[in-house]
Amino acid sequence: MADVFLSYKSEDRELVAPLAEALESEGVSVWWDKKIAAGGTWRETITDALAQAKVVVVAWSKRTEDSAAAAWVFNEVDEAQRMRLPLIPVQLEPCSIPLGYRHVQAANLSGWRGAPDHAEWQEVLSGVRAAIRGRPIGGAVRRRRSASALRRGNDINMGGVLFALAGLVVALGLGGYWGWTLLASGAGPVASAENISMEDQPDTSRTAPPPAVWARATLDTGPVTSAEDVSMEDRPDTSPAAPPLPVPPPAVLARVTFYNDVYQGEFRNIGERTWMEYNQHMPNGRRWRESDQCATDRVCLIDGDAIIEIDTASNVIRYTDSGQPGYPTPRPYYTVAGTIYE
Repeated sequence: MADVFLSYKSEDRELVAPLAEALESEGVSVWWDKKIAAGGTWRETITDALAQAKVVVVAWSKRTEDSAAAAWVFNEVDEAQRMRLPLIPVQLEPCSIPLGYRHVQAANLSGWRGAPDHAEWQEVLSGVRAAIRGRPIGGAVRRRRSASALRRGNDINMGGVLFALAGLVVALGLGGYWGWTLLASGAGPVASAENISMEDQPDTSRTAPPPAVWARATLDTGPVTSAEDVSMEDRPDTSPAAPPLPVPPPAVLARVTFYNDVYQGEFRNIGERTWMEYNQHMPNGRRWRESDQCATDRVCLIDGDAIIEIDTASNVIRYTDSGQPGYPTPRPYYTVAGTIYE
């Protein structure tokens, strides 16, 4: 396997080829042709490639703006983050990076076709090399501050130091003048607490008898009736009770991504017990109605004679269609790749 896992939409192969070839020309091994070995499955191949990789480079484009069409790219990035692999995003062309994947600054490779002195390409290469060596990529793909910005920062810091020194000089001058004034007036130094007589000190003794005396007086004279004689511990708590914390609503399954040997796509909950199914051969989607006729731990969807059972516990989506040969009873049809709850 390779050190770099290159995640991209299959339609972007021509755009991503210069990136893969440039990395390989630098001696970096790249997994990007996405060929499945005989007897293997797509999920096993992807999982093995990610397990061997040391860094993931994800290529965003206009084709990845559609979450349904690019579901597999999202799954690869999510799996890489779950495995705590370093992530280096790049933009193959001006596009919007999907929400939830914008926490890392992307390198702008729009219009780049392999020039080795391209600044953004050099940042990507530096990040890849750092990740392969086990070092943090840090600011390798992050915008660097210009020299003028650094100079401005140094000017600000120097100004702060000079201001602090000026304040210290003023404080010392005022303190010396105040001390000289006291001595000149004959007031002498400030008396310490030890030089103050007991008559000058405030009376801090308690006027109430000690607890033992108070308890004996209570036994002799009967119950206490004055509010002043009742300690705070004996008084009832009349403060209003804190309101109970609101109970958050239970999470609702919003999206389920799937794949099999032919299709990859997602089921999307659009509300009011209605779901839409999207895959690369059905871009406009198929509408399903949610039903309660399946087991309680599954999502049951119906469209005419067709029934879909989404079993997230087993990561299996079963299909039944009495009008289609081969599916009179529920049979596994898709494998669940990921779920999103809202």
